[in-house]
Amino acid sequence: MKLTRTALAAALLCAPAISQAAEVTGGEISLGYSAMTEDSDFNATSLEGALELGFTQTIAAQLDLGYHKYGLVDDHATNVTLHGIYHFSDTTSTGLFYGRESVDGSDADFYGIEAGHEYEDFDVEGYVGYGKESGISATVVGLSGAYAFNDSVSLGMSFDNVDFNGGLSARRFGVKGSYDFGTGAAAYAEVGEARLDIGGLSISDTFVGIGATFAFGADRGATFGKRGLAHLVPGL
Repeated sequence: MKLTRTALAAALLCAPAISQAAEVTGGEISLGYSAMTEDSDFNATSLEGALELGFTQTIAAQLDLGYHKYGLVDDHATNVTLHGIYHFSDTTSTGLFYGRESVDGSDADFYGIEAGHEYEDFDVEGYVGYGKESGISATVVGLSGAYAFNDSVSLGMSFDNVDFNGGLSARRFGVKGSYDFGTGAAAYAEVGEARLDIGGLSISDTFVGIGATFAFGADRGATFGKRGLAHLVPGL
């Protein structure tokens, strides 16, 4: 956690110097907590940050850093992801991402493609990713969207599915309500279902989450959301 916090702080402190070659266009910091409803010992606390630099009006890069602490297994995961972004317009963007995730001393690399579009009051984002560690590969697909009822209140949904080789798959569906205080700070609450399928056995449980975010720069903060398996696992 100390390493992740230090890297995030360094990125934010170095932003003015970096902006001489590229403009800092946005970013965000978030703190969240989630837990399974049937057993709150299955819980997770996450600290995440993102910083985006614009090199031209169409080309940008986004750096994500994340730390996740799991209550039941008393372990943690760290995540670093770099996005290369191309803005077709003010409302449509596409990108490539590459990241590394570390869990209990084991590292895994992942990469993929992503795209997003903003309408007047609605935005949507999707991605496809692939990762491999210790001979086990996984394919991840995700889709999310949010509708803004006004300048303060929005409602969003997200769906992510992970397929591992060997007959194991996991999926996550969540509904999130957010309240924007108008200063870049926002609070959210989420409820959803996590499901694990292995062979002919299926295990599912409901999870709940709460958190706060602070966005700066562009209205959306950073262009794309977080990537990696650690970000998708609630309450483990």
